[in-house]
Amino acid sequence: MMHRGFKPIIPLAAQAVEMIAPDALKLSAAAQKIGIGEAELRKLVNRGEGPAFVMIGRTMLFRQATLEKWLAKREAQSLKVLARNRRLVRKFAGTTTGKTKGKV
Repeated sequence: MMHRGFKPIIPLAAQAVEMIAPDALKLSAAAQKIGIGEAELRKLVNRGEGPAFVMIGRTMLFRQATLEKWLAKREAQSLKVLARNRRLVRKFAGTTTGKTKGKV
């Protein structure tokens, strides 16, 4: 039985999220921000390859700063792979592909 003027100690979930992490994004907003689908972001998180997150109840929250750092890290990794692949292409550019020259 609630008394008149009673205020619950535990705030509503939306208020709790705002108090804990005012810059936090839910899964759908985080996925949109980094340009992938929700399912893809969920897969990355489940494989341990996604950005760090916090669970509040059943809500997965991502801080904007964490998303930006995660993107920067992935960008740096992709640039390293690209540089390595370019070196390999240059290294093997002079070799033949196994076809004999002059024969059809």
